[in-house]
Amino acid sequence: MPAAPLVVGSGSGILVTCTAANGRPAAEVSWRIDQLDGPVEIVKNTTQNPNGTTTVRSYLLVTPTRSMHGREVQCVVNHTALQHEDIVPYRISLHYAPQSVNITLKTSSSEDPTFQCDVDANPSPTRYTWSRVNGEVLSPSIRPEGGRLVFLKMGSELNGLYVCEASNQYGHITGTLFVYTGVSRGHYGGFLAVIFALFFVLSLMSFYIWKTQLQQRNSRESSSLPVPQDEGQQEELQDVGQQEEQQDVGLFLYILGFCPHVNCISG
Repeated sequence: MPAAPLVVGSGSGILVTCTAANGRPAAEVSWRIDQLDGPVEIVKNTTQNPNGTTTVRSYLLVTPTRSMHGREVQCVVNHTALQHEDIVPYRISLHYAPQSVNITLKTSSSEDPTFQCDVDANPSPTRYTWSRVNGEVLSPSIRPEGGRLVFLKMGSELNGLYVCEASNQYGHITGTLFVYTGVSRGHYGGFLAVIFALFFVLSLMSFYIWKTQLQQRNSRESSSLPVPQDEGQQEELQDVGQQEEQQDVGLFLYILGFCPHVNCISG
């Protein structure tokens, strides 16, 4: 039979009692405690009953630790009247203050964003308190529901650090949650459209300036060139001018990013 739940940090005590009552002769009681990792003491008490039978009680004493919670021990009873040993399992349940906090997002696409404050404690926390670290009152767009924090809408005004405090009768613990709402996809698309529009306008302006400077340079060069004496010299000068113009166009495209290869300016 289980004793009153032990509390972690309160010192040693009786974890569980195994009783084999009214045996003739007395039963043998033992324990399987291989899952326990702390010091264990076994105390046995034998009582002779008026009818000549014997009752054996075996007490399992431990110093409770958090790691023992949820483990299993077994009371093993042997008696000459039993064909097989009788095994009675017992799952350990200890009480302890909140140990850790894990805040996770638990929601679906059709629900409001909801954060869950999960706390390792036994018994479970009886009180949850949500707050903001800067002392501001929670927005009406946020609804605390015990260990849950529901965001009825999302916006940049809700960005910040939130605190979940959970407590039971043995203590309390706090965990933090940082919420940040970035730019939505619609705003992001509009931002990109503005960037591309500015890039296009700058490209047109750059092309206009480049074309004007090219015409001015060609005009100066043509005025300083000697007058060709025959048709061969005229064709040679025309070819040189076309090559220089092609190189200038390739260089302009390369600067603007339309030509990723050096072949654009190789002539």
